[in-house]
Amino acid sequence: SQELKETYLERDARSQLYEIQKLRRNKAQALIEYEKYVALRDTINGQENKKDILRKELLFEFEKKAAEDSIKNLAEKQLQQAQIEAQKANLIVERTKRNGLIAGIVSLVLFSLFIGNRLRVTRRQKEFIEKQKDFVEHQRSNISAQKKILEEKNKEIFDSILYAKRLQEAILPSSKLLNKYLPNSYVFYKPKDIVAGDFYWMDTFAKDDFGNYLKPLDSEINPADCIIFAVADCTGHGVPGAMISIFCSNALNRAIKEFYLIEPGNILDKVRSLVIETFEKSDMEVRDGMDISLCVFNFKTFELYWAGANNPLWLVRNQEMIEYKPDRQPIGKFDNPTNFKTHIIQLQKGDKFYIFSDGLADQFGGQKGKKLKTGKMRELIMAQQSNSMQMQFDIMDKFFEMWKGSLEQVDDICVIGVSV
Repeated sequence: SQELKETYLERDARSQLYEIQKLRRNKAQALIEYEKYVALRDTINGQENKKDILRKELLFEFEKKAAEDSIKNLAEKQLQQAQIEAQKANLIVERTKRNGLIAGIVSLVLFSLFIGNRLRVTRRQKEFIEKQKDFVEHQRSNISAQKKILEEKNKEIFDSILYAKRLQEAILPSSKLLNKYLPNSYVFYKPKDIVAGDFYWMDTFAKDDFGNYLKPLDSEINPADCIIFAVADCTGHGVPGAMISIFCSNALNRAIKEFYLIEPGNILDKVRSLVIETFEKSDMEVRDGMDISLCVFNFKTFELYWAGANNPLWLVRNQEMIEYKPDRQPIGKFDNPTNFKTHIIQLQKGDKFYIFSDGLADQFGGQKGKKLKTGKMRELIMAQQSNSMQMQFDIMDKFFEMWKGSLEQVDDICVIGVSV
């Protein structure tokens, strides 16, 4: 519609896009589409008002010219008639004069009535045109004021989201921490919006006041030699997903710092109870939560302790991929929940493992606009096993942009790859 300059079609398309974004609960994009729709609608209304005013002005000029021509033609006709009558009826001059006088008086009266009527019509049309002009100016003033209000509201919303982004970035591990404990790794993180429901998390275990690591008595894991990290996918994306991600990140921190848990399965059990406890404070039933893939890696023994809530772990060894399946239950309210299982994986030098959310596999793209799915994601990862982790990151980034093309990103994306 924009290429053809079909303003009416574009206005209707913007209205439909606004309704679609509103149904998706994408408030920021819905607001943008609504602003564009209002601007197009007002432009069209303004153009129609201008056309209507121009038509009335042309009609006024036409009728004015018609009146002048009528007067001129009437005068000429009367003159010709008088000359003919004078030639034919010299004997009845007096009667002709009398008749001519009567005809002139009648014509003058009719002419006066005609002119008076046309003046009244013209005056009414002029008044109507002036009112239309005033109405158009008033509408323009209202539109300008409404546009200013919308711009201010939009700026306030955008500034709030940017501040929320800074708050969410505070829960993400620093590049210094990542490089220290996982030097041969990458994090592929692409939020759909400014803030995200997906997040990645890393931390060290709790210590006492004397610097000694704390752990449960029944655990054989030595926290001094371990780092804990995860990829989490919270319900939704954008601002709602970001709010839930902060709750879930705080629950992870409490599980290891406050309750001194160290085994991934036990940590997920505690995180689930903390999340449910937080949401149960509301009178409304909230079933939001997160899917997660949680790792505890012993960088001295190469032992990997892993637990998953709906999100798996992929291990690549000797050009073969092994999938460790998660528990099919989320972190949150769930019918008939069970305890999360801790998997113990003995890694070898040269192994690579990957944890991720479902955002990349769910992305639409390619020539047919279909989902990528986990099959193609496996192929992408397996095809890059001879490359360094940094090169794998670069290739995944380029592949994603090429696959997505001009389509919209459908969900937040987070992938962590680690080479042992």
